[in-house]
Amino acid sequence: MNAAVITGEGLYGRMLCIELCSAGLSAQLYTPQELPSAADIVLADGDCTTPEQLAALRAVGEHMIVFSRRLRDGEADGVLYLHRPMSIARLRRLVISVTAGEEEHLRFDPDTRIVRIGGGECRLSPREAALFSLLYERRGEAVTRAEADALLHIGLTETAEKRTNLCEVYIAALRRKLRHGLGAPMIETVRGVGYMLP
Repeated sequence: MNAAVITGEGLYGRMLCIELCSAGLSAQLYTPQELPSAADIVLADGDCTTPEQLAALRAVGEHMIVFSRRLRDGEADGVLYLHRPMSIARLRRLVISVTAGEEEHLRFDPDTRIVRIGGGECRLSPREAALFSLLYERRGEAVTRAEADALLHIGLTETAEKRTNLCEVYIAALRRKLRHGLGAPMIETVRGVGYMLP
């Protein structure tokens, strides 16, 4: 499958092309002035393309992803919209799920402690599952470090409670496990606030 990346930022566009190639596609970079004639996936920068250009691009490819600082994440009329700065890991998962014909749908079963997305899954430890459950319930919204710390300290001994980096330890463990099982860490850092599942 081939992908077209449309952006006025050459360095950023090349980085996106590299990511798409690592997901198994052939990718070509275009400026907003030189739109492609055909592509399986079109990845367009909504900040440097006009609404008319975006409308014309919808006829070019079977799948279209638009990223912009002005947009909120979501899907409308067959177009996936991503807020920028976007998670490259999430973009990679979206592209893989689109090319595999699967919807990107995150599922978490707190009883079995299994996280699933697309065709991948991984099982979490009880404390990892408690933390992931909090992030999962509040998807798209930041969970503060204090909230995560309070959750993780429940039932611990007094010496364990003195550890101040418990939240970071479990976030790192979750990211490692999710990357190994699902191919992406998924948990994003919200600078100065805490953590979030997009």
